[in-house]
Amino acid sequence: IIYNFENEADQFVEPGFRLDQSHDDIGLVAGAQQSEDLKLPQGTAFMWKQDYVLDLNTHIINYTTDPLKAEGYINIYTQPTGTASQEMQALPVPNQEIYIPNDGEEVTAEQKLQLPFGNIWIWGMLGHTHQYGTGYKVWTLDNSGNKDKLIYNASCADGLPECASPFFDYQHIPTRFFDPLLNVNLVNGLIHEAKWINNGPRDVTWGPTSEDEMMILGVFFTLDTAGVSTQTAKVDPERPLAIYPNPFLNLTKVFLPDRSQSGVFRVFDSTGKQLYLQACPPDQVSIEWSATHVSKGLYIYQFQLANGQLYAGKLIKN
Repeated sequence: IIYNFENEADQFVEPGFRLDQSHDDIGLVAGAQQSEDLKLPQGTAFMWKQDYVLDLNTHIINYTTDPLKAEGYINIYTQPTGTASQEMQALPVPNQEIYIPNDGEEVTAEQKLQLPFGNIWIWGMLGHTHQYGTGYKVWTLDNSGNKDKLIYNASCADGLPECASPFFDYQHIPTRFFDPLLNVNLVNGLIHEAKWINNGPRDVTWGPTSEDEMMILGVFFTLDTAGVSTQTAKVDPERPLAIYPNPFLNLTKVFLPDRSQSGVFRVFDSTGKQLYLQACPPDQVSIEWSATHVSKGLYIYQFQLANGQLYAGKLIKN
């Protein structure tokens, strides 16, 4: 789980392993319950503020009685400021009012998510329980507040609603990604449901360790779909985008893929400032760098077709 500190006064936490488990004044950035790539739809990006301080919360199960050395890694890929059409947002929906007695009987808890600001477009969602979990599902709600459409089932591959052989693995609960993005009216809302069977030594409630339990729904969404594409970019292997020379001194040429659609070619510096823009009906762009007065260093280019297909990469000026 990747958090940020919402209160700047809390950003004094020293880098390294943190013994304090308090999760006050933090906001969810992203999360996953198995190794996977969060490849955002074209035209979207998470917001990363300058000097962001992140809290990386990695859960490791130790099956021994000895201390276990373990590591978790994330790679974050950035793009220049202002080049995404929509901000990808993350919303955690915890239900802390859970009680699971150790009687071996299945316990079910439900919670509604209803907000007054209307439509969101969901890209991904995932549920979360601990070891006693036996299921996690999410439905949309109709105008009367009743369950309407099942949209997430953690017991099925990729979180799809139905499967022939459901199996719930609390250690590897899947994320469901929606293509196209799923439009949900939060005035009607969602309802998430978790199930548990407690065969342990004691009753359990909400808590941070594997001896406790949790019920959390995570939702990744945008507030609009303008400029967003979930289609994977396909590059013609016989005519890819090419730049020559690169590195360059004063002149470089960009050979664009042979497409009937128009596009826009942009160049940004490392701060996200746009240095160059050209509409591209032709298949070649020549940039006279001597006229731009740019200094030596690394620059980012983007070429976006009208259909949303995006090419991006690095330019180096000697």
